[in-house]
Amino acid sequence: MGGRPATVLAGPSYGGAVITEAGDLPNGAALVMAVTRKAPLGSASGDAATAPAWRDKPVRYQVSTEDRMIHPDNERRTARRMSPRKVVGLDASHASPASRAKEVVDLVEEAVRAAAG
Repeated sequence: MGGRPATVLAGPSYGGAVITEAGDLPNGAALVMAVTRKAPLGSASGDAATAPAWRDKPVRYQVSTEDRMIHPDNERRTARRMSPRKVVGLDASHASPASRAKEVVDLVEEAVRAAAG
């Protein structure tokens, strides 16, 4: 994908290590994310799944077009399956909530306004 070098983040997850990328974050921000990541509660991986909320609730979906962890085409397929009211593509890495926070917040706020009527 894009020409940016990947910043690799490694952190704990479910008793193992998770590696992700944040090539569009400044190195300092990527380092902070890497060293402050915490593993989720152990029960999270053992809890029984229920019906997904997207089946009954309105959805908006953000695709990170420079994601190297989840291919953008897979993100788009997932979005189509959910029949979202809106899909936003951001020129961003897997860490888009950090690197493109304003755009992600705008999408969330739009959803909140729509839900409030």
